[in-house]
Amino acid sequence: MDRLDREVLGLTLTQYGWATGSFINRNHFANYLVMCLCAGIGLMISLQPEYRADSWRQRIRNGILTLFGPRARLRVFLALIVVTLVLTRSRMGNMAFFISLLAAGGLALLLIRGRQRSLMWLIGSLVAIDLLIIGSWFGMDQVVDRIQQTVSVQEEGPTLHAQDRLGAFRETAGVSREAPLTGSGAGSYYTLFPHLRQPDQKFLDHAHNDYVELAVEYGLPGFLLLLSLVGVSVIRALRLLALRADPLALGSAFTCLMAVIAMALHALVDFNLHIPANAATFLALLALPWLSDLGAARDGKG
Repeated sequence: MDRLDREVLGLTLTQYGWATGSFINRNHFANYLVMCLCAGIGLMISLQPEYRADSWRQRIRNGILTLFGPRARLRVFLALIVVTLVLTRSRMGNMAFFISLLAAGGLALLLIRGRQRSLMWLIGSLVAIDLLIIGSWFGMDQVVDRIQQTVSVQEEGPTLHAQDRLGAFRETAGVSREAPLTGSGAGSYYTLFPHLRQPDQKFLDHAHNDYVELAVEYGLPGFLLLLSLVGVSVIRALRLLALRADPLALGSAFTCLMAVIAMALHALVDFNLHIPANAATFLALLALPWLSDLGAARDGKG
């Protein structure tokens, strides 16, 4: 069958009407875009003035930089990424982005406590701009309808229903109980599932739940080790938000925190951590709080 592809703003849409970029699966593309948005918003925070403007000249200068400086260009780029994210039509991708932005923003404002008042306005403006983009381009009612329609998920090919996922979760959990310590081995899920699935179930090469699949493949010790790596990065990010005042450290911490929340949500219904590009990007964002602390320690010694 010939593919009926079309373009919107130079972005190729498949015959199904959603953007996939260089990814096969639109949900993985959406998750990658969310990771890029986390990094971009963190960069925006790092470009915030470190000190409050005390005179009208400084306020005018900051206003001009906001309108015409690097932050203005970065806002345009972030807006384009948001448009592309919506074009993927990934429900969890869009939900993970907005929930992680609001949750990370709320935690940041709670921990910073007035040390960076401009951050409050920045986060508020980002949320407002994103809602404006979605409302003007696609209509908020259409987006809400798309999010509410969670009975089935259309992939490029067969339809994957919620009951297929739930059945796969139940049967996969049985494997994790058989080898709770050693696991079945990394990347072995697609060889195990044919022996587990019921005759009326569709074939799945992944569990569509990173928590379940990681626990099965790596065993409970390996799964807890991976969770601990994420946990210590989150603790380091919260520590930076609570103790540091320089914009670069705050931006690094915010990026890590937002990325963890977004990935934790999306991992409930997909297998982004088994996609090399997404997993590598996520690990790079997890390292940012550690690099920020390392740079501060070196500056202190110097």
